[in-house]
Amino acid sequence: MLADLYGEIVVPPAVWDEVTRRGIGAAELAQAPWLSVQRLGDTRLAEQLVGTSGLGRGESEAIALAHERGALVLLDDRPARRKAAELGLSVTGTLGLLLDAKHAGLIDALRPLVDDLVRMEARFSGRLMQDILELAGEDT
Repeated sequence: MLADLYGEIVVPPAVWDEVTRRGIGAAELAQAPWLSVQRLGDTRLAEQLVGTSGLGRGESEAIALAHERGALVLLDDRPARRKAAELGLSVTGTLGLLLDAKHAGLIDALRPLVDDLVRMEARFSGRLMQDILELAGEDT
C-alpha cells in the first residue's frame, strides 16, 4: 500500500533496524523494489534531535532524512510529529496513510482497519480516530 500511495519509500538505517529487528518480513522487505535504505548526508540534525528532543534514533533519523530530501515523513509519535512540523516538514501517520488509501480506492473501508489497530493497542486518541473516520465518510 505504501508504494501504491507514495511511490518510492526511503528509510534511514535506524528505521530499517527497528522494522526488521524481529526478522518478521525482513527478507521480503529487503527484496522490495519500492523500499530503500539511505544514510543521512549530515547526521547533525538527527544527533541534535536525539540529544535535545528526547526522540528515539528512528524518529530522529526519519525527520533528518525527510528534511534533507524535502520529503513527506510518516510518524505516529506525537513529539516527533510536533518536531517535524516545527522544521516545516509535511507529516502524516498511520491513520493519515489509511485515509489516503481509502481516497485512492486502495481499501474499501477504514473502520475495520482502525478497529484492528485499537485491538493491537495502537495509541491514537479517540478524537483523532473519530476525525479520520469522519473524513473517510465512516462516522456513523
